[in-house]
Amino acid sequence: MSVANKREVRELLSKANLSYHMIKGSSIKAQPSDITEHGDQTVVLYDVDGNPLLILTPDMDGQSPAAVNVTAVDTIIIPANPNRRALVMTNDSDTNIYIGIDESSAPNGAPRINAGGGVYTLSRYGAIFSTGDIHASHGGAGAKVLTYQEFH
Repeated sequence: MSVANKREVRELLSKANLSYHMIKGSSIKAQPSDITEHGDQTVVLYDVDGNPLLILTPDMDGQSPAAVNVTAVDTIIIPANPNRRALVMTNDSDTNIYIGIDESSAPNGAPRINAGGGVYTLSRYGAIFSTGDIHASHGGAGAKVLTYQEFH
């Protein structure tokens, strides 16, 4: 841990691409470049007595919501994205949709997104996560709409 002046703290936070509010005081200790288990950079600011004042982590950016047509044939609907932090999928159709995370979406045993607004979330901060391909299919007829939003 090093003692930093306000200019050094501003530079540190700018390099980490983090928003911040300056804290009044003659000196602030900064501990940069801690990496979380998920690969995010954090910055911890301490007062001169070593008490933590602020922990900063980068915000997630998200793409605009998108929609895909899902058919009865297993298809990759969302390609792999190594920068993915979260993915939220909503079934806007009248038929259950089955998804496959890095594998086929065959209805038996695959996660199901219920018809009429069911939601399924993948998050690096949750129990289920993948940056791989997302497959989908359904057991009905025709094309069904699945909307999604990916965060990185």
